[in-house]
Amino acid sequence: MMILVTGGARSGKSRHAEALIGDSSQVSVYRYLANP
Repeated sequence: MMILVTGGARSGKSRHAEALIGDSSQVSVYRYLANP
């Protein structure tokens, strides 16, 4: 399963994504993108 977490700046996307990964017993890949 692939989940895309989107939202505005400083909206808690990373925290939410990390919580989703923590709840999963499957292999997880966490990738973040940011504009410089």
